[in-house]
Amino acid sequence: AEQVSEQATTYFFELAMAQAEYDLAKENVASSDTLYRIGMQRLKIASISRADLLTLKLDVVNARNTLQNAESSLKRAMFSLASFLNLEKNTEIRLVLPSRPGELTIPVDAARTNNPNFLGLRQDVLEAEQNVDKTRKESRFNASINASVGFNQVAEKFGEAYNRPMQQEMVSVSVSIPLVDWGVRKGKYNMARNNLNVIKTSSRQSEISIEEEVIMTVSDFNVQQDLVASAE
Repeated sequence: AEQVSEQATTYFFELAMAQAEYDLAKENVASSDTLYRIGMQRLKIASISRADLLTLKLDVVNARNTLQNAESSLKRAMFSLASFLNLEKNTEIRLVLPSRPGELTIPVDAARTNNPNFLGLRQDVLEAEQNVDKTRKESRFNASINASVGFNQVAEKFGEAYNRPMQQEMVSVSVSIPLVDWGVRKGKYNMARNNLNVIKTSSRQSEISIEEEVIMTVSDFNVQQDLVASAE
């Protein structure tokens, strides 16, 4: 679910950026056309040179080329989002963006607690501890108790065989104690314990690296509020 949400967000903002660049390219075409028409009028009264007018005409050509590229990028981004949402490929999507995003500051502790990598590391340690406990118990003796209850009756007629059957009960207890296993069970226990120590050390190192990454990522995200204000 987290990966799907991240992918949807990526497609959304790619379309938002393409849409903004397309709108800006349209404005640039309109502005350059206006300036070129004004330039032709000014040339008639010798207010500007022909070289300046040709520069204005070049600006019109460049603006129109930029608009074509922006339109192509817009269609590509729109198709990607529509395909991801399982819509028709020719669906027209017009995003309505807020003028200013709401203030949002993420505390580092919350980001660390909800990070799935930390949960995975803790799970590895718990599984290793469980394996140590399992091998420790298996190194001891094994005992099993079996109980069975049966009924028996003999009769000349089939129906009388079920009349007041005699109850038979049997309980058996068995105990298994390994006398000589050449240190196999003890070796398994020591191996499991060493594996637990390795996992704990590795998990701690991974936690430090992830924690540094979380702190920097959250810090960069929180700075975005100031960058938005500066951009405005």
